[in-house]
Amino acid sequence: MSMFRQRRNEVPELNVASLPDLIFTVLFFFMIVTHMRNVSPQVKVEQPKGTSLANFNKQNMTIYLFVGSQDTVVQVNNSMVPVSKLAETLEELCSDLSGDERQQVNVSLNADRQVSMKTISEVKQALRKVNVRHICYVAKEHSKLD
Repeated sequence: MSMFRQRRNEVPELNVASLPDLIFTVLFFFMIVTHMRNVSPQVKVEQPKGTSLANFNKQNMTIYLFVGSQDTVVQVNNSMVPVSKLAETLEELCSDLSGDERQQVNVSLNADRQVSMKTISEVKQALRKVNVRHICYVAKEHSKLD
């Protein structure tokens, strides 16, 4: 009987042999599902609101355009470009692509809600000159409370 009481007072050791495997599994999970942002906006943009929006998931051949409330400058990926030189800059970005890849280039247009339609029209004309036809307009979803 005294033998059972001695064993009950001892605290068993905690087996942590599988802990590193668990930590690395969780680490790899977060590395895979986390999306790293390649382009960070340098222009202040207040997105317009829309009612019928769809997700855009093609990230490989995407050019990000940010048009802020200052209408004369457009951010192309990570560089600031005047609207008048936008076509030349887009041509430089697309120059190393083959014909098929050039047809698949997508543009993500993120414009401030106060930007004039004249500026948006100039951006679209520059995209036409470079023969980029796939444009995705970025907007917030319109809620009924707004």
